[in-house]
Amino acid sequence: MLLRVVAPFVATSLLGGMTAAFVVGRIEAGPQPPPVGRPTVVTFRSESDRIHVAGSGSCLPIVEHLLDHFEERARVVLHPSIGSRGALRALERGAIDVGLVSRRMELPSAGRWRWIGLARVEVVFAAHPSVQLEAVGVDDLVAFYQGPGRGMLRGRRALALLREAGDSGLVAIASALPRLGAALERARAEPDAIVLLTDAEMRDALLDMPGAVGPLDIGAVRLQAPSLRVLRVRDAPAIHKELAVVLPARAHPVADRFVRFLQSERARALMRGAGYEPWEGP
Repeated sequence: MLLRVVAPFVATSLLGGMTAAFVVGRIEAGPQPPPVGRPTVVTFRSESDRIHVAGSGSCLPIVEHLLDHFEERARVVLHPSIGSRGALRALERGAIDVGLVSRRMELPSAGRWRWIGLARVEVVFAAHPSVQLEAVGVDDLVAFYQGPGRGMLRGRRALALLREAGDSGLVAIASALPRLGAALERARAEPDAIVLLTDAEMRDALLDMPGAVGPLDIGAVRLQAPSLRVLRVRDAPAIHKELAVVLPARAHPVADRFVRFLQSERARALMRGAGYEPWEGP
């Protein structure tokens, strides 16, 4: 059995000479696995010339890509995933300057924060290059994850990978395809379930494990793992989730300039080229 878990993140913020320590865990909705080992220590320092950006792992591939084209790249520190809810908690405590979220969320302390849409990205079922399939049906996926043919995908042995409860991609799948969403939820309860807790873990497992199949954003595939196969799901709607940034109403000047860049035509063209749909809504 392979069950990956993420220990809490302990973040430290130095603000005006005061040190604020707090725990930012994997706090997405739903039951969480018990913490193991020692917490990973992440230090965020509020420095006058640099900003700190952290949040949902779903946002990291495109934000990292866009940062490569931001003229003040050296002044932006991009941290590993702490989740959407972790981003809001870190913002509340002043540990970061810009939060990354992959779902619509009620912001704490309304009026203190700005929610700015970034993009929509399609959630797909990706597979290790050894999986010799181009397309599957919804019934195929339901049986693969939770059914009499569990572990078999269209007659081929494959390895089912899952995300944790409350993952934004799973929420989007369940909303568009409730029967498949229910199968994924039941599969996660199996004693031999392989559950990955970040987008990066899912990407790496799909790359490293022959026969592996699991949900991942198309942008992560194109930007970080182009050798993966993307399985077309027949007779099913495209499944999307929303990516956004959150920052204080009165933000660090570099944070303001960075967010303006994210909304620029240059950034929008880069998003389209990477498989993302630039935000068009309010």
